[in-house]
Amino acid sequence: YLRLPRLPLPKLEDTLERLRLSCRACATSEREVEQLESAIESFAAGPGEELQATIQMSEVSHEGYPHSWLQQFWDKAQNGIRDPAPVNTGAFFALEGKGTLA
Repeated sequence: YLRLPRLPLPKLEDTLERLRLSCRACATSEREVEQLESAIESFAAGPGEELQATIQMSEVSHEGYPHSWLQQFWDKAQNGIRDPAPVNTGAFFALEGKGTLA
């Protein structure tokens, strides 16, 4: 599996747009949408570019493990907690009234 191509690092603008769309779907008021837009713009104008550059530098400097900018975070999330996962840890079950299975 190590011969697979590396996962691409998405552009910051693309990531923020996906965040915007995902959060808008869960917003319960226009005020929440406005707060979201403000927070995203503040992040983009502030630490966003610097953090993106840090991830890009990490991506270039790693030939071995981690094989992707995401891998260390993924491994920690998947392997860090060894407790049983109750049914209500799934997002669908935790977000009451936000959608249906169909």
